[in-house]
Amino acid sequence: LAPLALPYVEEKLPDGSFSVSSEANNQRIEIWVAPQRCVDSVDGSVQHL
Repeated sequence: LAPLALPYVEEKLPDGSFSVSSEANNQRIEIWVAPQRCVDSVDGSVQHL
């Protein structure tokens, strides 16, 4: 199968998360990506991933 290029919509939210969605052949896919925080259990510092 050859690669297929599809149009997509990207939505960004103020909290840093975003979604990418596309629709073709009566099928839709939507992916949400959200930033996470890691808290160091030793000193309580916060790291953003």
